[in-house]
Amino acid sequence: MITCLCCDGACTRWGRKRCHGSDWRIDRCQRCGFGFVFPRPDWQTIHRFYLEQGGHGDKETTTHTAEAILDAEAGSPGSSLDAARIAGRLRTLCGRTPEGVVGRPTLLDVGCGYGFFSRAARDRGFRVTAIELSDHEAEVARSIASIEPIRTSFEDFQPSSTFDAIIMSQVLEHTIDPLHWIRKARSILRPGGWLCVAVPNFGGIFQRVLGIRDFMIIPPAHLNYFTPRALVCLLERGGLSSGRIDHVTRIPRRSIARRLGRFGSLATSAGQTLADVFSRSADLMAIGGIINVYATLDSADSSHAE
Repeated sequence: MITCLCCDGACTRWGRKRCHGSDWRIDRCQRCGFGFVFPRPDWQTIHRFYLEQGGHGDKETTTHTAEAILDAEAGSPGSSLDAARIAGRLRTLCGRTPEGVVGRPTLLDVGCGYGFFSRAARDRGFRVTAIELSDHEAEVARSIASIEPIRTSFEDFQPSSTFDAIIMSQVLEHTIDPLHWIRKARSILRPGGWLCVAVPNFGGIFQRVLGIRDFMIIPPAHLNYFTPRALVCLLERGGLSSGRIDHVTRIPRRSIARRLGRFGSLATSAGQTLADVFSRSADLMAIGGIINVYATLDSADSSHAE
């Protein structure tokens, strides 16, 4: 019997899905709901996949310029809104720590992607360090966030000091060993520091309605599928105290326009209104499509590794 990485619960086969030319088995914990690809692919398989398909697991994205990405974001804000909200909350949380923050707080953006989160954090007074493996995304981030991402994996990253805050947005679902990532984040957070993890919600509205057809179930790009309970268990197992959980559901405007645009602007507008109501309802019921979980390293934790 396979035991759960997050809570040690018993896991059973949940389903199979064909993606990127292969069939993938997904198991699920009966206790916390954590889903995961089993058996796990090795690092060489994952590395080859991203070299061929790009950092988003979609080869087409490797042709997008920074200008095109900014234009798309302006027409259908998503990443920038999420980045502003998370960076703002982390800045507030850092200001409330018992020891306070001397000077500008430091933030690590793990897998910075196109740089929206790094830009938002810098705009809120953080001194930002970003890491990114993808050549294309690092190049875009230089333009969008005016940063120079460190070209390394999180596993190999060796900072010279600890951080006041760490962002892992839409990256933990990609990792082979997410518990290792949480434990490493703990080791480089200062006492009283905060980690924010944003991942698709495996207990959310889309998974409940679509099941295995959920568009976030895309192995081998996504290897891990977290419910709120599973993510909290993982964070606590990694030595962090979980705090606030936010639910965020957003149906992109371009998706509405693509499906309803042929019926005219009125149909598109009505569709967007219904989508917004649907999204707000899902978030209020705590079954949003994305979860943002904030966790802290207790300042009284004397076992913290500096």
